[in-house]
Amino acid sequence: MRAVEMGSPDLRQRFEALRSAIAAKDPSAMQAALEAIEAALEGADPLTRAAAYAQVQLLRGRPLDAAQVLDDVLGVLGDDARIHHQVGVYREQGGDIDGALGSYERASATDPMFTEAWVSRGVLLDGRGEWSAALGCYRSAMLADPQHVATWRNMGNCLAAQRKFDEAASAYDTALGLAVGDQTIAFLRASAHAAKGDLETADRLLTDALREELGRPMQERLGDAVCRFFARAEDEAQCRARARALLEAINDSIPRAGHVVTVDGDRYLCDEDPVRVGHPHRFLDASTLVSH
Repeated sequence: MRAVEMGSPDLRQRFEALRSAIAAKDPSAMQAALEAIEAALEGADPLTRAAAYAQVQLLRGRPLDAAQVLDDVLGVLGDDARIHHQVGVYREQGGDIDGALGSYERASATDPMFTEAWVSRGVLLDGRGEWSAALGCYRSAMLADPQHVATWRNMGNCLAAQRKFDEAASAYDTALGLAVGDQTIAFLRASAHAAKGDLETADRLLTDALREELGRPMQERLGDAVCRFFARAEDEAQCRARARALLEAINDSIPRAGHVVTVDGDRYLCDEDPVRVGHPHRFLDASTLVSH
């Protein structure tokens, strides 16, 4: 039997045609694309065919069906860390978080050196607030690959969620050393310093591009109430005025999608966390609140 690589240009083009047909809601084009995919897979090995069928289900908006296809393959072939991980990805996309965690755990048990499974599991645990377990996953990922950028970045995120900003900044330092110029990590590193009140260092660590896009880290304080945010020079006056107004009203009301967190005796007004819905921003940032 001839093997057809899922990444071959011919097959990728046929999947792209299917994706376009689905987006256009064109049944005839969808049928033609499916027939073309089937023709390309003629004589392919069973795993390749199953992976292709799972991809079709995913494109149709059925990630849990895609997961089931690969799960059935595992039942025949036996444990495979990468297939377990992919099943987890599909389950996560389908909203089955417990199922995804189980698949990532099986991937790690099958191959403890498969870094991606540890990281994927850690991210989900972080999102559920299970930080000790998430850190354990990241440490296992580091044993597998000490230079894996996503491991260090996500460990920093997890530490920041626990208000361990010095440790978070150190993790981001390592991540940025491995991925020089990464704008996301540069922003996270600056945010960790801003979160612990070192606005001068946070500003110094921002790249020119980030400073132009986001502005500088700033703070307004009213008694024990604090509001920290990023603002560009042209927006500074308006943002500061908004921050002062919010702080003056903090005893009476909290803005919608806003949170108040007490840290070391101070009350921080901040946005909702971008990862944990319904929880305060891990960097105590209120940039969205003051910009409205």
